Amino acid sequence: MNSYTFYDKIDDILKEDPDAILIYAGHNEFYGAPGIGSSKSPENINNMIIYTPASVRQFINQAFRHLQSGKYDDALAVLHKANKIQETNIANRLIGEILLKKNDRNALGYLKKAYYEFSSDPNFLNTLCYACIYNDDLEYAEKIPGELKQLSPDSERIRNYEMIIAQKRKAGKVK
Repeated sequence: MNSYTFYDKIDDILKEDPDAILIYAGHNEFYGAPGIGSSKSPENINNMIIYTPASVRQFINQAFRHLQSGKYDDALAVLHKANKIQETNIANRLIGEILLKKNDRNALGYLKKAYYEFSSDPNFLNTLCYACIYNDDLEYAEKIPGELKQLSPDSERIRNYEMIIAQKRKAGKVK
């Protein structure tokens, strides 16, 4: 996180009435002008990879080109190479989203790794909630509709998620 993100989150932190606050920052990846964790994050996803190593940036850009042409397996291979050099949340998000499209249950692990960077992105939260429900991880899924309500209070999907989670709970599908 960067200082813009901390500024956005400070009210939530202070509501917890902590005895002390320790902020250890300054060495993390920095995505875009205000940082991806900020509510003021940039629209253009390419801005989120400006300060990653050049080789990782090249792999991620290559993965985007593969995705645009529908070559999901090629994009996955390139993103795994990028993560071997330096694991990034953008690569984890993309890997998770691709795996989810392929109905691969490993998607959830990658999406959970990317959560803290993308927790203010309703599209990401929708994807994460769907992955949790798909994997019957209802405990994790149950916290997401509340976060979505804060970001998109009128979203019809929230009610659908809550209904599906309740149905799965009632059916005993719990991990």
